[in-house]
Amino acid sequence: MKRNSTQLNIIRQLKKRYINQTDAIEKNSALKTAKRHVEYQLRTDEEKINCLSDIDDIVEEELKNETLLEFTTKTQMTFNKMYILNWYRTTLNYLSYRIKNTQRKKDAINKLNYLKETADLKVEEYYKAIKAEANRLLTADLEFYKPIEHAEADNVLYYLRISYKNRYYYKIGVTTNSVEERYKGIEGEYKILYEKRLINAKKIESQIKNDFIDDNFKLALLGTSGTEIYDRDILNLDT
Repeated sequence: MKRNSTQLNIIRQLKKRYINQTDAIEKNSALKTAKRHVEYQLRTDEEKINCLSDIDDIVEEELKNETLLEFTTKTQMTFNKMYILNWYRTTLNYLSYRIKNTQRKKDAINKLNYLKETADLKVEEYYKAIKAEANRLLTADLEFYKPIEHAEADNVLYYLRISYKNRYYYKIGVTTNSVEERYKGIEGEYKILYEKRLINAKKIESQIKNDFIDDNFKLALLGTSGTEIYDRDILNLDT
């Protein structure tokens, strides 16, 4: 499908800032900026979806090459400890920048410090371990928010995977009824990934929205304004 001038400009600027950038924070900043431009500069949902697809293609193509987070087999054979520790420091800065919640940030730093101390592992094993840990720490663990279940609680905390134009989006929310009742008669395809009555449902929802405010993607789905929509699985429940 033909792209308009605004879409083409967004992609052009992303390529300029992203492809040759080796710093994780700058790469993340370039992606965030591009998604914000999609969100606020494009008028229709179709334009937004098409532009997001173009962004995904750029990221996917980049991951086929040597980047900060995806090393090729050839370079793995020439790793040394200093190179790994440099990557560790950049990753640490990246996590500190991304994670807004203070305790989660401390947990992330403690985990990565532990991994650094075990750098006597084989290079390949160390790389896989730190990469897996870094990816995991960029999602939330619901247990961190200490959900208090109670059958008579007033509110239900829920988390959905929404299918829209061949892409998945995710939504956090609170309702007094069941999810089925909440969205009865509303057009849209979704899967319930989490649905429980919690005494502290509203508090947890507020904390999660605050912690992942930079990941919010305002796309009006399921009859909502989009303030609780995310373009990635922030809770890591879609397994």
